[in-house]
Amino acid sequence: MYNLLIVDDEPLILESLYHMLVKKYGDKFLVYQAPSADGALEQFRNIRVDLLMTDIRMPGMDGLSLVRIVEKEWPDCLTVFLTGHSEFEYARQAVSGRTIGYVLKLDGDRAIEKIMDKAYDRLEREYEEKSRFLKMSASWQEAVPLLRQDILKQMITTEKWTEDKKRSLSHKIQASGMELSLEKNFLIAIISMPPTETQHQVRNRTAALPPIETPHQARNQTAALPATEEETDGGNVWNAVAMSRIQSAIMESLKGAFRAYSAAVSTHLFLLLAQSEDNRPLRLKGFLEIALSMCERMDLKPPQIYLYEEQTALEGLTGAFSVLGRKRFELTGEGGIILCGLDAMLSDYTWREEGPVMGRFNVEKLSESLSYGNAADFRTVMEEVKQNTPEDNPAAQIAVYTTFASLLLQAILNYLPKESVLLTHRNLGQIANYSAHRGFLDACRCLEGLADDYFRSREAVHDNSDHYIVHKVNAYIMQHLAEDLSMTTIGEVVGLHPSYLSRLYKKVTNLSLGQYITARRLDLARELLADPCLRTQNIAERTGLNTASYFTHFFKKNTGMTPQEYRNQLIEGIPWQNG
Repeated sequence: MYNLLIVDDEPLILESLYHMLVKKYGDKFLVYQAPSADGALEQFRNIRVDLLMTDIRMPGMDGLSLVRIVEKEWPDCLTVFLTGHSEFEYARQAVSGRTIGYVLKLDGDRAIEKIMDKAYDRLEREYEEKSRFLKMSASWQEAVPLLRQDILKQMITTEKWTEDKKRSLSHKIQASGMELSLEKNFLIAIISMPPTETQHQVRNRTAALPPIETPHQARNQTAALPATEEETDGGNVWNAVAMSRIQSAIMESLKGAFRAYSAAVSTHLFLLLAQSEDNRPLRLKGFLEIALSMCERMDLKPPQIYLYEEQTALEGLTGAFSVLGRKRFELTGEGGIILCGLDAMLSDYTWREEGPVMGRFNVEKLSESLSYGNAADFRTVMEEVKQNTPEDNPAAQIAVYTTFASLLLQAILNYLPKESVLLTHRNLGQIANYSAHRGFLDACRCLEGLADDYFRSREAVHDNSDHYIVHKVNAYIMQHLAEDLSMTTIGEVVGLHPSYLSRLYKKVTNLSLGQYITARRLDLARELLADPCLRTQNIAERTGLNTASYFTHFFKKNTGMTPQEYRNQLIEGIPWQNG
């Protein structure tokens, strides 16, 4: 939705144009008005104006002088000139690159609609071009880190790569600006953050220090502790800061030698993927040792790095990541680099080879789909996980089921109102107990039914909310017909952006807000005109149309007769009675 500012020093013309444009273009423009060029400049300072419709001849600063200022200070604004017959040639000469054209005041609504349609089309084209440019500039750059993280997660969680999946991944890599080749092998490592003391641990350790002898010493020791109790759950805040600094040190050390990219896997772990012409793991190990030295110089406790000792193709990344994860639990250290490989089994443990059943990535996608009410995404992930769950592994099946059940129950409690009866008609014991079902597929069907009901309930809540908003808007309009009923004012009442409110109202009622306001004002006008003692000016004020002349124009345009003609018609229909 765009902002339109009308400028004219004649009140009748200004009001008439305002109401006509609100009625006709209320779903495309937020309409503002100003009675002078100075008033228009004040509006420009408070709002972004996309289209200026201004009279040329005005007292004080004229329209041409106004437009010269606007084109200099707000160069994106388009202009439409309003002119009289005597100014026709004058207006024609004033047309510039940002001027849509000019319209004669006496040409009527159709001429104004024609030039408004032209202006709207121009704005749409220009904003489309701007959006394309922004995708390649600042806004796009902000999205790149998230896209890269999503790419790396996909590379270590996808077990079966089809040609379509590879092609899609290749497009993502190209769009993100990553210099990775899917045809070449990768080097992979995981970096585990060192444990960090919490505030509680620091305070306990400090309490064990020798007594402080002087107030000066007391002030210094207290100042060394964090000032707030923000962090009491295991050091997450501190680890996040340390992790960021360590990650930066590692990536800086690899710059120029490797095409390397990293992504957080958890609050204590991040993934590293790298490629180079000399793609040897031992060469990468040497550069990572430099990074650890840098961490020590920065007074950071060095992380533990688990480096896969072989190059691996795209299809092998999931297996390599699984090996590194196992070694992280088998082998711990005080900071250093451990080479890990399939043949370097340093313990007698045997591990299952099917990999993680659910995986953090799928859990995140499921949680997001439930949060946003996206049924299609939820069903896609659930179907994929079901297909990848081993038929001969009951423990894996139970893990999948309980994860799905937990996420669904949390969503029902978090995103449906208390009045929802979704759980009251369900056997909660059956939902919580996997053994109550006749196998894995039967258990999943139970959850799929619950998920379908959940998404239907989310949709119903959304629809009910929309109808409630429309009801609130209609009630406000009926109580404030004599006041300003611009889209901006009504949007503030219900707490919605005017453009969103406009679309919502049209979707629910199949009417624009302007049409509803016009209908209600006409109803009130007819009711008031039935009282012969009320003056036209008084009726105009009570219907929010301000002046008798504009009320007359409004009433005739929408009914085909003047207010007086309507009154006469009412009088003629009443039988004459002698007092």
